[in-house]
Amino acid sequence: MSVINNLIPSGAIMWFDLDEPPEGWEVYTPLIGRYPLGSTETPGTTLSSAIPNIVGTFIGQTPMDGSEGPYKGAFVPDMDSNEHVNDHGSGLYSRVINFDASKCSSVYNNDITIVRPPSVRLLPCRKK
Repeated sequence: MSVINNLIPSGAIMWFDLDEPPEGWEVYTPLIGRYPLGSTETPGTTLSSAIPNIVGTFIGQTPMDGSEGPYKGAFVPDMDSNEHVNDHGSGLYSRVINFDASKCSSVYNNDITIVRPPSVRLLPCRKK
């Protein structure tokens, strides 16, 4: 095994089907519980789970007293949207209600376009 180890450069990352690392190797802890993600952007950076954000709108009702009403979490009334008094004298405004999943969990992220499991960025290289 030492002849093979001499041929593999320091810093190479490999996976082994062993209980302990072979002689001359150590556990690369940033990859424990994470998937490798090929990237030229800051190799070695660990990343948490992320999902592209989900947004939308619908027309809902809010109290005329200016409170946001029953909407919580990802649902946020657009208090600047056009208000229309409900015809039925219920004391409610009809207005735009925004849905933004990132308001209830940081796992939803506007900056990504793929579902990302816990990962570590690695620089994919090929020996010449």
